[in-house]
Amino acid sequence: MKHATACPECRVTKIRCTQDPGDPQSACLTCQRRNIKCSRLWKRPKVYTTVPWTGPNTCTIAPPADLPQWDRELRSLTPKEISHFIQLYFKFVHDRPHSLFQEWTFWEQYHSGTLSDTMLAALCALGCRLSLDEAHRNLSTFFISKAKSLISQNLEDISISNVQACILLANSYAAEQNHKLEGLYFGIANRMAYILGLHKQDNRDLPILKETKCRIWWSLFMADRWCTPGLGLPREIPFINRSMELPMDERDFQLLRPADELSFERQRNGLWAYNITLVDIVDEIQDMNLSLTQDYVDRPTVDAQVQRIEARLQDWHNSLPLYMIMNEPNLERYRKQGTGGLFVGLHLGYHYFHTLLYFQYLEPNCEPNPRTIAYASKCRSHGLSFSRLLWTARGLGDCHVVFLTVAHMTIVSSSVLLHLLLFGNPEEVDTAKLQLTRNFEALMELSKYWPRVDKMKDRLFVFQEACLRSSAASTYTVNRWVVRFLLEYALPFERNGTDEDTCAATAAVFKHSPSSSNVPLERRIMLDKALEDLRN
Repeated sequence: MKHATACPECRVTKIRCTQDPGDPQSACLTCQRRNIKCSRLWKRPKVYTTVPWTGPNTCTIAPPADLPQWDRELRSLTPKEISHFIQLYFKFVHDRPHSLFQEWTFWEQYHSGTLSDTMLAALCALGCRLSLDEAHRNLSTFFISKAKSLISQNLEDISISNVQACILLANSYAAEQNHKLEGLYFGIANRMAYILGLHKQDNRDLPILKETKCRIWWSLFMADRWCTPGLGLPREIPFINRSMELPMDERDFQLLRPADELSFERQRNGLWAYNITLVDIVDEIQDMNLSLTQDYVDRPTVDAQVQRIEARLQDWHNSLPLYMIMNEPNLERYRKQGTGGLFVGLHLGYHYFHTLLYFQYLEPNCEPNPRTIAYASKCRSHGLSFSRLLWTARGLGDCHVVFLTVAHMTIVSSSVLLHLLLFGNPEEVDTAKLQLTRNFEALMELSKYWPRVDKMKDRLFVFQEACLRSSAASTYTVNRWVVRFLLEYALPFERNGTDEDTCAATAAVFKHSPSSSNVPLERRIMLDKALEDLRN
């Protein structure tokens, strides 16, 4: 007689009973989603003792004195701590800036000992940052050193595992503000992916491997669109490959098991698929903003570009299935599925791209006509919508959007709120102050996990100072200085540049001309006070 392996609750409802791979002692995934008590008696997990970092089959010995510091630190970690870091990664980072794994497969490899040390170190370098324990967060630099050492030793191992590890390590270097190594490891990952043919679909692959390769490739595409402008580098993936399938529904992928692969039929695209098609539009927005830094700007041509990009964004939104449109029922649905953070991140990006598109029209001296006035209003509206959605997500507690890119988007949203504070109607000022405060709270939370956020906050202070020292109107004129503020978020952003273009732009922005100032003194004082808490 076959023993029952499902809990009574799942047997009654005839729903697949799946153990949580990240926490073998917890309720099954279905009971967790239904928020009911699970009565399944799980197999008692193995009891682990402290083992050296190099693996559970190695005897625990005192580490040699000549070992690097990172090796000595990591050898004392227990499997329970490592598992905790993995759980934090999948809870807060996975499927946000990149989508590299099927979680069940990852845990299977981890528990069976087939996961590479390189991959594990690179993943834990991100996961430990999200720990509430400061001592755990401080381990990140040791994990980075471990991963870097292992990748260097095995650089000629052109494998999917090494591509994943390079992407993870690039993200860690982004957090450490090491922009050169961030660009280097993304570049290595790109080249390895091309050599492995990840940019071409192989229909011989079984569904789990096929989807994993698909997600790795599109993660590199996303990084190329997000990170290369931020680093001031040219794109390495010049166009979207229309022949490549987009990622499938996230829940379908995570529930897929090897036993089901032969009979599996793909049903629909997932949130990441729509994220990719949205980010594909950002190229035009970036190029349009860069064109504004030229000596001569053909305003009718730029306005036509904006109108075309606006139509693309609207077409994208119209293409969303009804269950992907941002509203309370859909947010609650994705939250219960455990993908609320990904759903929120998709729509934060939508508002952020609109903000970038319309930012040039915030300049009060911009030639007014019905279209430019409407564009300025839309910029303020999307800046506010971004802030409100971020606040809503943070209040829910399990729609986590704490990945690094959110900090930059929040800074840009805050610059729009500063504009409202300076130039908005009296009834808009209180709203702007409230949303600025909420944005600052989000930035303070993010700075606990990502050191680079402090530098990003400094960018907002520089922007604020420009508003206070100039006529404020000129601060929103899109020149090279403002483009660097909007796009090159990973590079230093100072008041005084070294190249001629930057110096000229900065001089224009900071030209002190009180007689031309169109911002009342009380608004300037209010702006200074609004940023005081964040500065402290």
